[in-house]
Amino acid sequence: MDKPDIYLAAPSPSLEEPFREMMRVWRQMSDDVVPWILRLDSRSFGKYVRALLDMEKGADLPADRVRCSSFFLMRSADTMLGASNIRHTLNPSLLRNGGHIGYGVRPDERNKGYATELLRLSVREAAVLGIKKIRITCDANNLASEKVILKNNGVFDSAVIDDDALTKRYWITL
Repeated sequence: MDKPDIYLAAPSPSLEEPFREMMRVWRQMSDDVVPWILRLDSRSFGKYVRALLDMEKGADLPADRVRCSSFFLMRSADTMLGASNIRHTLNPSLLRNGGHIGYGVRPDERNKGYATELLRLSVREAAVLGIKKIRITCDANNLASEKVILKNNGVFDSAVIDDDALTKRYWITL
């Protein structure tokens, strides 16, 4: 389902207000904040944006991290719907549980097709990065995420247990 008014935006200081509004709603609804990039310290939004752009360049990455590109799903210049994080490569931990793409839609905008579109656009960005086979995972009890993955041509590979949680693993081949 193409949503022509929906687009991915790279991190930019100009996104501070829509970002703050999205995070306010997320906190109000007391829901898990995903992907992990949304949990980074954003008190100084300029530093937050620089940190995301540095991760894309691979600057000062801890040994257990890989280069990654971050994007925000926008409905307009002032409405942020969610975010995705695309890892350029996988280390053994990400291959097992995590994969190439993490994504999330703010709680008040779910069940409207935005997650499917967010993953579709993120897969397109992964292709631009040269990733031909995308590993993507979800918690076994997250049926909504599983549906999103399947709608984006995800093929079930296996399931693993980590920390007493079952994770389903899929591949999307481009």
